[in-house]
Amino acid sequence: MIWFKVRMIKFIALVLVISLGMGFIAPLCLAEENYKINYEDEIEILVSQLVPDHMLSRLPEHNSLQFFGGQIYESQMVKVGPDGMIHLPLLDPVFVKGLTIPELKEKLTALYIQFFADCQVQVKMINYNSQVIYVSGEVRNPGKYQVGKKLDLLEALSLAGGPGEKARLNQVRILRSGQPIQVVNVKDMMKNKDSQIRDIIIEPQDVVYVPKHWWPNWQDLFFILSVTVMVKTLAE
Repeated sequence: MIWFKVRMIKFIALVLVISLGMGFIAPLCLAEENYKINYEDEIEILVSQLVPDHMLSRLPEHNSLQFFGGQIYESQMVKVGPDGMIHLPLLDPVFVKGLTIPELKEKLTALYIQFFADCQVQVKMINYNSQVIYVSGEVRNPGKYQVGKKLDLLEALSLAGGPGEKARLNQVRILRSGQPIQVVNVKDMMKNKDSQIRDIIIEPQDVVYVPKHWWPNWQDLFFILSVTVMVKTLAE
């Protein structure tokens, strides 16, 4: 019976991995243009402009701007603070929480125009620190994973490499702040090809926990049996 359970779990893990590779599970691509900036996100901002010599005197003396061949560059890596603001040279604090990348680019361009006419602003997301999920317990690669969108339970398990050999798939738990723990029987859903498993959505900051079966694998059983025989032999 134990060997059957182990092979069943291995089969489910293989299905998850193959499905991810064949595109059955939607790719976890970060839709950068539609993503709304949030706390702790890290953003790279590059401003460039050709500046005539007579305009240089209008710039503040202490700034991080770089000059090369009459071209002025400002490259900054910023993190969104707990107040939703970022801080850039020449500008007052800029509120960015809730903006998309194109919206932030447009906003910064309008602010920098007071210093540089026809400036070019480029904005790039570096780290989606606010958009993470946690997959722990009996999975192959437990840890924290960055995501750019909501994803379903199968996708979350696939990110962590699928369940381990001792995974208790009938008791998978989803922990979400401020809500009761949700217990999902992934094993039955996979066995019955229940499409509802695709409707179980994992949101940023959720924790997916896969508990471990109490029964050991055959190597553990052999070790326990060997120790038991040894103890009995010594006792005699």
